[in-house]
Amino acid sequence: MRRYTIQDVAQLHQVSKKALLYYEQKGLFFPSLVDDRTAYRYYTADQFSLLKTIVFFRNLGIPIGEIKEYVDQRGSEGAIRFLEKQLLRIGRESEKLDVAKKALSEQLSVYKLAASLDERHLEHVSFRREEERRVCFDFCENLPGGEEILLTYRRVVNLLNQRGLPVSRKYGDVYFQEGFENNVLDHVGVFSEVPWNTVEDESIKVFPEGMYACMYKLGGYPDASAVALFFDQIKNRGFRVKSDLLAFALLDYGDVKTEEKMLYEFQILVE
Repeated sequence: MRRYTIQDVAQLHQVSKKALLYYEQKGLFFPSLVDDRTAYRYYTADQFSLLKTIVFFRNLGIPIGEIKEYVDQRGSEGAIRFLEKQLLRIGRESEKLDVAKKALSEQLSVYKLAASLDERHLEHVSFRREEERRVCFDFCENLPGGEEILLTYRRVVNLLNQRGLPVSRKYGDVYFQEGFENNVLDHVGVFSEVPWNTVEDESIKVFPEGMYACMYKLGGYPDASAVALFFDQIKNRGFRVKSDLLAFALLDYGDVKTEEKMLYEFQILVE
């Protein structure tokens, strides 16, 4: 039977010589002959089927150790268990990729939105209907500024982790009614959206379905002048506010480098 060099086998199977040597080192795939004088490795065609199987599983990201288990158990119930295990693993990875794809798509949409906004859209109130939403939140302990907002956000993330809830890209500041109705912004917290079926308690707040006034604004953390402008436009349009104010951080400092380019969207229930 014809003998093939390691270069031949690497080219035929589109793998590197380094990979073939690694498979040999791990006890998975050996040459049929090693020349004692030159240390050249030679293979035969009847080995190609096994190598094809190894390459197939490696391309699926399966670790060498697990592939060796499969090779050792070929034709047995162990092989069935191996394949079932890999299907479960790929299913979990697929779910993670779906989540990552959704998050990246949402972030891309935000950047495209930011690029499209101009003076016709910034600091102008519009109205749209929103479904019920639930948020996990915590109060700022001190008069809010950039550092206090960031520290409060970390506490919210800890709350989410303790409850086994995902950390949402939909987060920001919450201005409570007892503050802005008295023209002060010392009643402020930080929120992150949670799944719609999260049980309501002291750290979970429900924002009901309804008509919401919305406004985009540039700039950083609690902004009294922007809040006052927002409420003036709502009042001038003949609406009355019915909830706390959500200030979604669409682009925060980590996204845009400077506080002046941070993009928020205010949302508040109105009637």
